[in-house]
Amino acid sequence: MRVAIVLAAGASRRMGRPKLELELAGKTLVERSVQNLLDASVDRVRLVVPPGAALASMKDLDVIPNPNREEGLSSSLRAGLRGLPQKTRVVLVALADKPLVKPETIKKLLDVFEQGGAKVVYPVYRGEQGHPVLWDAGLVDELSRVEGDRGAKSMLEAHGSEALAVPVDDVGVCFDIDTPEDYAAALELL
Repeated sequence: MRVAIVLAAGASRRMGRPKLELELAGKTLVERSVQNLLDASVDRVRLVVPPGAALASMKDLDVIPNPNREEGLSSSLRAGLRGLPQKTRVVLVALADKPLVKPETIKKLLDVFEQGGAKVVYPVYRGEQGHPVLWDAGLVDELSRVEGDRGAKSMLEAHGSEALAVPVDDVGVCFDIDTPEDYAAALELL
C-alpha cells in the first residue's frame, strides 16, 4: 500500500492567514495537494491539520488533527505516521504548501521506488531537493522519532547512502507557498 502524509498543520505566520483557505484554480491549496497525490495512484492520503480545521471530505482521505503543532513539523509527521495501515510499503511525505507538484512527477517517483534499490526516493529540480519524499515502510519507526521543525531532513541526511535523488522537470517539487508573494507567483504559474 502506498500512503501519503500531507503536512498541513503549520501556523501560516508568513502568509498572514491560514493557507488551508487559499484557492488555486477553483480548489484550495490543500485540495490540490491531495488530489495530485490521488491522481498519481497513491492508495491513501493522511492529511495532518490544525485542530478544528474545517475541510471538505474526500474519498481515500483521512484527516488527522495535530494538537501539538507548536512543537514543529516533526509533530505533524509523527501524527500522520501513527496508525498506518499494516500493508503500507511506502510512505510519501508531502507538504500542503507545494500544491503544484504534478501527478506525473509523483508517479515517476513511485515507479523508481517500486524498481527497488533505494529506501528513500526524492525529487531534484535544477539541483534543489524537493518533495514529496518517499520512505520505505521499514523506516517508519525511525521517522516516528524525528524531532524539531526540520521534519525528516536530518534522517534523509543520515540515510544518504540508501537514498536516490531523481531528477525531474517540475518546479512544483520546490515551489513553496509561504507568503502572499509566493501565492501571487503560484497564480501566475497556473
